[in-house]
Amino acid sequence: MTSQDSLDIREVIFVNERCRVDYEAMPAEVRASADQAIDALQNARPLPPKLYQSLGGTLAVINEISTEYGADLKADHDKRKARREQEESGP
Repeated sequence: MTSQDSLDIREVIFVNERCRVDYEAMPAEVRASADQAIDALQNARPLPPKLYQSLGGTLAVINEISTEYGADLKADHDKRKARREQEESGP
């Protein structure tokens, strides 16, 4: 963080391309929650311990962020999206 009054530009480095694709495929409200957590961490604002932890061992420099949304949310989102696409394409 450059100063207490500024916000630095968020930078996310994905471990691999699949992680980036999965991140971008998350429902908007889930991605927004993750973006807020990333912004907070990169600007030295605290996150609750249940949402943030460093990995262990040789990966201790990597931070894992959890959101309040469960894994089932994406599955539900995908089902709704498929249903809408099917309805739009007709019988």
